[in-house]
Amino acid sequence: MERSGRSLRTGASKTRGADPSLPLEKKVGQIIHVGLYGKTASSSIEDVIKRYHPGGVILFAANIGRSAEVKKLNADLQKMSLAHTGIPLLISIDQEGGRVIRVSEGVTDFPGMMALGQSGDPRLAYVTGFVTARELRALGFNFLFAPVLDVNNNPDNPVINTRSPGSDPALVSDIGTAYMLGAMDARSLPTIKHFPGHGDTNTDSHYALPVIRRTEAQLNEVELPPFKKAIDAGAPAVMVAHILFEQLDGKNPSTLSPAIVDGLLRKKLGFKGIVITDAMEMKAVADRYPMGEAAVKAVKAGVDITLLTAQSDHIRQIHERLMQAVANKEIDEAAINAAVERQIFEKLKNGTGDAIWTGEGLLQKADEAETTLLREYEELLEKRAEALAAAVRSEFGEHPDRAILFKAVRSLRKDFPGAGSPSKLFVFYRSRAVKEEALAVGVPPSQVLPLFNVRQLWIRADQAAYRGNWIVELTEGDIAAWNALTHRAGKRTVVGLLPGSPFLPFRITDHAFVLCTFAPQREGLRAMMRRSLGAVPATTVKLKEQKG
Repeated sequence: MERSGRSLRTGASKTRGADPSLPLEKKVGQIIHVGLYGKTASSSIEDVIKRYHPGGVILFAANIGRSAEVKKLNADLQKMSLAHTGIPLLISIDQEGGRVIRVSEGVTDFPGMMALGQSGDPRLAYVTGFVTARELRALGFNFLFAPVLDVNNNPDNPVINTRSPGSDPALVSDIGTAYMLGAMDARSLPTIKHFPGHGDTNTDSHYALPVIRRTEAQLNEVELPPFKKAIDAGAPAVMVAHILFEQLDGKNPSTLSPAIVDGLLRKKLGFKGIVITDAMEMKAVADRYPMGEAAVKAVKAGVDITLLTAQSDHIRQIHERLMQAVANKEIDEAAINAAVERQIFEKLKNGTGDAIWTGEGLLQKADEAETTLLREYEELLEKRAEALAAAVRSEFGEHPDRAILFKAVRSLRKDFPGAGSPSKLFVFYRSRAVKEEALAVGVPPSQVLPLFNVRQLWIRADQAAYRGNWIVELTEGDIAAWNALTHRAGKRTVVGLLPGSPFLPFRITDHAFVLCTFAPQREGLRAMMRRSLGAVPATTVKLKEQKG
């Protein structure tokens, strides 16, 4: 799966600016991306498209039906946009893997970025980005809000945690950039996020404004290297976080900060692609500014897209206020043109999901030679994507997620030496996956036992019939019962299998271990059961200090 040079990804005919005859209300509309109600392209969203000409739409789980329904919804939205604005939509989705998944049917159930990080394999990250983006593109999505490039250096982080590849900037850089390049090769528009870094917070910006007091020099050591590497590799889009970086701009959240968006991102890091806000309805911004004013501040800071996640009156408020700001010379129309041009370029380069859009009549002085070049470029990219897809299937079959989960298994806090011979193990299972895998690796059927509550093991710890090492399938709700068990288990090795967050306070001792896949996918249980027979290294993720 050798990659092509960067020129293939950026070789589409460069637009020379949006056509100045394009009405201002349409150009302003392109800067607004919106959510919608329901699972069909209703007359209400058509009215929004007709009135406000949004440049894109974001879908959430509430909008997702069966695969055929999703594909029809996205196709209908594109038809509406082309009919009323002459410009197709960027249709976006948060599909990070792990615990952030909107589409579940017709796509691979990948683990999240922390599992990829713990696998330590950028090649698997590339495959994940490629397969995720290609499967979503088949459903009509062309704008992927992934990968997360936050360095999770605060184990109390309530919102990023397992969405991050890890705590090491170099690892996050390698894994995140590889994922991004895979998604780009699938002809999608991946978005690196959440600039300039959401990993060192203990506040969720959905509910309040996080404050980070790190200096720019400190950010250059930890938070910024992953973004710099991805930008140098050709990142097409960046999502900016709603965080107050006091040492960079003591007044404005990063989304609304000229010092951060224009100064740090554009000028110092040299980013030339699309800048999009995190959701404008998040309380970190919405509780501090009227929606229209927040949008004006964002555009003045250098943002290209203001993201709304609902079909609400906020759309009207932002559109009217931006129109007013251009009329009043608060915003130079040239800034609007530049923002629209960046979107049009990506729409030209990546198409609308299932068909090429050449933008005839929209670009300045577009000629037949440019249109022909664009069509040839489209065909070349699709042929290459098909070849890459065939190579992935040949190597990984239909389940590349299984290779990732197997390689991602890590022991929390300390190296795990292995559970020993299957013939001497007791496996306490909750899921069919663990039961089947235990039997497959040779654990005697009489020693593969159903588990209803970890507390039932407190009594068995003293019973001669259960002498031997134990493997226990855990859930995130088993903390108290597990911690009590570690005091009762004696010198036998007890290992818990945890398909979830490593940041929970499960107790680890010299005889009690917890293996983790950092993701809720059930396939991870099979991987942990198989890996538990041998040695498993400790995770490199920064965890909370263990108490007691």
